Amino acid sequence: MVSECLSPNTLMSNATAASSYMVKVDDSDELKDICIKYVPFWDKFGHGDIQVHKITSAMTNRVYRVQVLEPRKDSLGAHKVLLRLVYPDELVSFDMECQNEVLELLSSHEFSPRLVAAFPGGRIEQWLDGYILCTGSLQNISLLTSVAAILGKFHRTVSVVAKPSWSRKPMVDRIVERWLPHVKVAVQKCGMDVDVDKLYRAFDVYKKVIAKHSETSQSFSNKVVFCHNDLHIKNIVATYTGLRFIDFDYAGFNYAGYDVANFFADMPFCYVDQSPSFRVDESLELSRDLKVLFASVYLSAATGSNVLPSDSETIDEFLKSVEIHTLGPVLLWSLWGILLAARPDVDSDFDYLSYSKVKFSLFGKVLEESGLGYAL
Repeated sequence: MVSECLSPNTLMSNATAASSYMVKVDDSDELKDICIKYVPFWDKFGHGDIQVHKITSAMTNRVYRVQVLEPRKDSLGAHKVLLRLVYPDELVSFDMECQNEVLELLSSHEFSPRLVAAFPGGRIEQWLDGYILCTGSLQNISLLTSVAAILGKFHRTVSVVAKPSWSRKPMVDRIVERWLPHVKVAVQKCGMDVDVDKLYRAFDVYKKVIAKHSETSQSFSNKVVFCHNDLHIKNIVATYTGLRFIDFDYAGFNYAGYDVANFFADMPFCYVDQSPSFRVDESLELSRDLKVLFASVYLSAATGSNVLPSDSETIDEFLKSVEIHTLGPVLLWSLWGILLAARPDVDSDFDYLSYSKVKFSLFGKVLEESGLGYAL
């Protein structure tokens, strides 16, 4: 689903060319062979006809842009594709068959790029020509409310059309339960300076907080809907027809508040080239007024009924609930950072362990500031 009310000038003035996050891959014959084999109509091309660039902003998997250098005018099929190779690690890379099934459904409703082909260990997707939003660009009201509208439509639409076989148990619970024992092993094996017992306590506290909150609040944020689960600035592409969400590897049913909380909480994180490859700029946090605007547009799209910024009771309850739901994503991504830090085959300068510690520090901060009566 694309945003419909943004001018190209607004989009491009707040974006950076996607090519700035790519490096050319010279030894790429194996990657080219995959595309020649699986992309329709590419079997007539040779290695010399194709160029490969690695997308440096991808962290969980290896992702490439593969393109035909001089496409023929009468050529059928795509001239550019996205090649995604999944690390053979089922902890942070989920069931590919299920992911592909999700992508096919999302693309049929124009929420995601189209699945071109699937193969053992990866898949090929439609390439979206566009730009990555710049740090701080989401302070722009037109961009921010466009994200809110798309997210609301996404939650509302996909929750209805999702297959009955897909689990409705909140994804945050499923992932954290799955990851915690492996985090314990990783910390011991790698000698990391991490208090694993505190992580376990945090999950116990989180479950108690959410259970109590769900009983006492009727906010839409407590509704379990189909979520993106990894929505942040690098997973939003500005095309000339509007904004598009990408990277649905973690998509699944979750609390609506999780998606919004994750988006808000990641706003101050700037992903940069220099080590540790990220920094936190608190000046980029959304103001109260911008959060109110976001909530108004999001809730209107998600519920199908207008929720005005002046509807203070609904908006205030929603934003308070989203703040509580922040505990979920910051805990999940802190575990993710530990697991990635322990993985020997990740060719990245990203400081996953430092990232994990920063994320987990937010758990304690939210717990303290929310006055929920719990401590770690």
